[in-house]
Formats: sequence, structure tokens, C-alpha cells
Amino acid sequence: MSRHPREVLAKVDAGGALPTRVVVRKLVFTAIGIFLVAVGLTVLFLGMRSVMEIGGYCASGGPYEIRQECPDNAWMIPVSIFVGLAGVGFVLAGTFRGGPKLVALAWPALFLALGWNFLEYAFDPPPPDTGLVWGWLICGVVFVAMGGLPLLFVLMNAKLALWGSDSAPDKSASARATATAIARLAATRSRKPETFVRYGDTTVPSTMPTATSSSTMTTTTEPPAGAPPPSDSDPVSDGDLVSDLERLAALHRNGQLTDDEYARAKEARLSEEPA
Repeated sequence: MSRHPREVLAKVDAGGALPTRVVVRKLVFTAIGIFLVAVGLTVLFLGMRSVMEIGGYCASGGPYEIRQECPDNAWMIPVSIFVGLAGVGFVLAGTFRGGPKLVALAWPALFLALGWNFLEYAFDPPPPDTGLVWGWLICGVVFVAMGGLPLLFVLMNAKLALWGSDSAPDKSASARATATAIARLAATRSRKPETFVRYGDTTVPSTMPTATSSSTMTTTTEPPAGAPPPSDSDPVSDGDLVSDLERLAALHRNGQLTDDEYARAKEARLSEEPA
């Protein structure tokens, strides 16, 4: 079933404005997503530090003898990863078309935070280690590079990385213009053709639905172009003289009939009434 053109236009706003409920929903999703990402990243950061405090490795459970038990909060490390991924999903759902893509900052935030832990403990390891720990230093440099280089790209190309290319708004505007044109065309085609009435040799639009009677009066869906006046053999039906004269007078007042056309049409209509 085809939709009414007004329904189509209601969904295609010239300024690209979204309904209030959509804006509120996206803002709520963005807020929830940022909160979950922050919680997941914080828990992962602290959980990593607790493991590094005991040497950087641990184990729990199993039939074997465990050399180093994991801290009590170690189970939160894998949970924090899934919480952060859920937050990224909410941020993506709350991103506005043409708006800033905050999710581009999630990768740098993750690797820079973990890289900071590696670098800090590389230079200040927990006892009994002393001095520089090269293994953690190498991991710290790699993690900082994995987070710092993308962040540098985002900062140097903020418009491209956060808002996308310039071609996206143009495509959106073109789509809105196309939808508007289609809706207007559909509305034009759905209109009923205008009818015309002839009084003598004067043709006027039938703007008011009234009964007409005349041996020289015809109703057509298009104005006659050079057609001869109807013959006197046309059937005669009952008509309303007052309604016809009122319509002619209204057309004359609106400027749709000149003085000469109004006079001829009025005379032709009066001549149709029996004496």
C-alpha cells in the first residue's frame, strides 16, 4: 500500500532534523556507552596492576600445585573486557549521522592505559625485583605505540576521523531533495483533473459544484482548444440560474474573467432561461 505524500515529507525534513525522541534516545545510549567504557577500562587497569604487583603472572584452581595464586579481584579482568565492548556498542548506537564518532577514541584509550602500567612497573618493579625490567619495558613501548599512533592520526585528521568525509552531508541532502521531489510528483498525480464549463463562447473553470443547464453548455475535463461550440441538439437539463450567476460573478471578481468575457457568459446564461 502506497503512503500518502505528506507522510513521506514528514520523514524527510529539509534541515535534516531528527524527532526529539530519537535525539533523546541517542543521547541516552551515548551516555550509557561512555559510562560502561569508562568502568570497563578502569577495572581492567586496576586488575592489571594487581596482577603485576605479584610478578605479572598467576593461576587459580586446577589439579596442579599453583606457584602464585591470583588476587581476589582477578576475575573482574575478563568481565571488564565484555563491559567495555558493550559500552562501545552503546556508543555506536548513539552516534548521530554527521556527528562526532567518539568510538574512534576507544582504541587509543585502551592501549595507552595498559601501556602506562607496563612502563611504570618496568622502571619501578615490585619487590623482589629491582632496576629496569626489560620485558615490561618492551611491552610498554609496543602498547604506547599501538595507542599513540592512532591517537596522533585522530588529532591530525580530527574532521575526517571523527566526522567523516565531506561527501556524506552532500549525499544526505541529495537524498532528501530526491524524496521531496518524488513526494511532490505523487501529490500532483493524485489530484483530480479540473473541470471546465462553457457559457456561450466563454469557457470558465468549474470551481463550485453546481448544476448547469444549457443547450450551449458543456462540461469537460480540459479546456477546449479551438473546439466549435456545442450544437443546439445537445440535451437540456434543469439548472440553477442563481448559482450559475453567482459563480460567474465570483470568477469576475477574482480576475479569472475579463469584463467582456463576464458580460458574454452572463448574457448567454440568461438567454437559456425560458421566458
